[in-house]
Amino acid sequence: MTELNSVLETIALRSSIRAYKDDKLTEKQIIELKRSALEAPTAMNKQLEKHIFITNKDLLNKIESIAVEELIKNGGEDMKSRLIARNNSVLYNAPLLVLTFCERGLRFADVNSGIAVMSMALAAKSMGLDSVIIGMIDCVFSCAKGLSIMQELSIPDTYRFAISIAIGNANTEKAPHEYNLKGAREFK
Repeated sequence: MTELNSVLETIALRSSIRAYKDDKLTEKQIIELKRSALEAPTAMNKQLEKHIFITNKDLLNKIESIAVEELIKNGGEDMKSRLIARNNSVLYNAPLLVLTFCERGLRFADVNSGIAVMSMALAAKSMGLDSVIIGMIDCVFSCAKGLSIMQELSIPDTYRFAISIAIGNANTEKAPHEYNLKGAREFK
């Protein structure tokens, strides 16, 4: 294996953490995470995504409660089993949730959003924080209760939820997943 530089080492060490300490992030950490999202490349450098940084515990609990309610109501048995195994938690006590919204109908919006979230995940790891990328809370923003949250957050009707990331100090350890070279093909 080749020697890893700091970026490759950060990529190799990152894993999805699903348990966080109560420790709040510092203002400096949040500013750096915002920078990492806003410096991420987007198609034609349009930078149209809206990244909403939430540290308000009441709002985090409200989002999680709606997500769990919707997932239990509309998810299958596998989803219900996952929720039970995770103590009905989808935000895992993380002190920061970043919701990314993108313009409806905009080509590459999901790609742009994913790049920004991965940029935040790597920035978080490089600062000694951990993260988990969360897509399943999309159910929050397609129900009436969630739409009121979008209004509360001043998200225009022309935008939709794309992806989110929870960030904090890990309260558990998890080894990064093993990669399989069969997933990458090369033609010479």
